[in-house]
Amino acid sequence: MDEKEFEKLKSEAEKRINEIHAKSQPEPEKDEEESVQNPPVQNDNEEKRKSDLITTLLKDKDRTVILALMLLLMDEGGDQSLILALMYLLM
Repeated sequence: MDEKEFEKLKSEAEKRINEIHAKSQPEPEKDEEESVQNPPVQNDNEEKRKSDLITTLLKDKDRTVILALMLLLMDEGGDQSLILALMYLLM
C-alpha cells in the first residue's frame, strides 16, 4: 500500500468518525433552543408586587425587628412556640 492510498483511507476514516460523532450527539429540541436564545422575562407586575411586599414588611420598624428575630430563631433552631408567637404578633 503506497502513501497516497494510506492518506486517502485515513481521511475517509476521519470523515466517518466525524459523522458518527455528529450522529451520536443529541440534537437539542426546538423549545430548548428558544429558551437559550430568548430567556423568559419575568413579568413587571410580579417584580413590582415583590418589591411592594418587601417595602410593606420593612416599612414598620416593629415588624422588621420581629421578622429579624424570627429569622434568627429559625436559623439557630429556637423554640417553635416562640416563633409562632412572633408570627401571631405580625398578624
